[in-house]
Amino acid sequence: MHYVSDRLISIQVIGATTSPPPDIASARSQLELLTLLPVLYGNGLATCFPCPPDLLAEIIRVNYLRSVFQAVPTDSTTPILVEEGKSAAALDILRRIKAFSVEKWADEVVVGIGDSQNAGFEVGLAGWRGIADIYKSAVAIYCIASLLWDNSGDNTDGQLGRGQPEIMTQVRETCRRVLIGGLREANKCTRLRKLVLWPLLVAGVEAAEDDDATRMFVGDELRWISKTLGTAAPLVARDLLENNIWARGLGRGGWDGLFDQPYVFVL
Repeated sequence: MHYVSDRLISIQVIGATTSPPPDIASARSQLELLTLLPVLYGNGLATCFPCPPDLLAEIIRVNYLRSVFQAVPTDSTTPILVEEGKSAAALDILRRIKAFSVEKWADEVVVGIGDSQNAGFEVGLAGWRGIADIYKSAVAIYCIASLLWDNSGDNTDGQLGRGQPEIMTQVRETCRRVLIGGLREANKCTRLRKLVLWPLLVAGVEAAEDDDATRMFVGDELRWISKTLGTAAPLVARDLLENNIWARGLGRGGWDGLFDQPYVFVL
C-alpha cells in the first residue's frame, strides 16, 4: 500500500505539471499532500521518480499558483496587483529551490541505502548528488517558465531585478546548463538513466532551435528508456517535443502553452 500511495502522489503531482493549469480543487488537494509527503513519499526512491521531497513540495506549490492565477481579472487595475502577487509568491518558491541542499539529501540517501536490502541499488554519493542537481534544476525551470514568463515567452521577472529582465534569463540559462550537463553525466550509469524521464522532458523544452545536439541527446535518451523499461510514456514525450514543442518553436518560453491536454511522464 505504501508503494501505491507514493506512486499515486507522483502521478497526480507530476501529471499536473505537463498539462494546462490544473483546476483549483485539484490543486488544493495537492496542497493537502504536503504534510503527508514524509510518510507516503519518503525520499522518493520507492518509485522511478526520485525527486527529493523538498523539491516535490515546491512543485506542488507551483501547481497551486498556476491554478490560482490562470484566470485573468477583468478589472483594469487588478491584473497588475495579481501579477505582482504571482511574482512575489513565485520568487519565494524559487529562493527555496535554490537554497535546497543537494549534498544533504544525497548524504541521507546513501546512508539509508547502505544498510538496507536495496544496497545493490546504490550508485554512490556522486551519482545521487547528480540526480538531486538534475531535479533541482528541472524544478527551478518549471517554476520560472510557468510563473515568471508569460505565455508569449516574455520574461516578466517579477520583483527580482525589476527593470533588469536579463537577471531571470541568466538564472534560467544557468539551470538549463546544469540540467543538461547532469543528464549527460547520468547517461553513463544505467540505473540513473532510468530515473530522469520528467527532467528529460524539461531539458527538451529548454533546447534551443539551434541546439541540435541537445535535442538529439534528449530524443535518444527517451527512446532508450522506452526500450529498456518497455513503456510508451517516453515515446509520447519524444513525440510531443518533436511534433509540437520543437516544430512550433515553443521551447524556452512560457509553460502553459506547451500542453494541449494532460500528460503523465512518470514511470
